[in-house]
Amino acid sequence: MNNPLTTSTDTTWASQANMRYWDEVKGDVIGRLRLADAYLARINIGEWSQRNERREWLKMRVGDLIRSAKAEDVLGDPNLVGMVRDLYGERGVTRLRDRVANSANSANR
Repeated sequence: MNNPLTTSTDTTWASQANMRYWDEVKGDVIGRLRLADAYLARINIGEWSQRNERREWLKMRVGDLIRSAKAEDVLGDPNLVGMVRDLYGERGVTRLRDRVANSANSANR
């Protein structure tokens, strides 16, 4: 028997579940970044006409989250590194690595 929640083309239930989960991980920056990565994967295969608009919206949201996260936590997650590289290019990954190096240098002083 088909499960209507998994075979339906109506994705309202999924959107509502994602919004509830977003509220649950409110204080967890890495959790929110993982949700953003999942959203990026979906818009990359979505309708072409809205792709750039959605990527730019996501890029603005993710930038604040990345700045507030520990750089080593982001770099330690291959999916998040891929998202940073996809949205900001190799320059974004380099900036994260620089943040880790700077914090290590500050700790050694």
